[in-house]
Amino acid sequence: MLAKKTIQESTATTIQAAQELPDIDSVHKLTSCGFKSKNEAMMAAGGAKKKGFSVKLIIEKGLYKLLFAEEISKETALEVLKSVEAAGLKAEIN
Repeated sequence: MLAKKTIQESTATTIQAAQELPDIDSVHKLTSCGFKSKNEAMMAAGGAKKKGFSVKLIIEKGLYKLLFAEEISKETALEVLKSVEAAGLKAEIN
């Protein structure tokens, strides 16, 4: 009976931890620099897709940006940034 209670407590702790909001400093996204016009951003998105990247178009602070990845760790963001830059594209970690 003791083992069953310990498993239930462990499961409850795991579920609670999963439901807590992540630390803002540990969650990042990788975006392109901002574009003033949607047309420019769409052309850049097409170029990124031709180079094998799946991107989304977002609007942030009044600028159009390409979203390469979101809700990732800083380490993962740095790895993705290296591959994006190696393909000749500009991006930044937010």
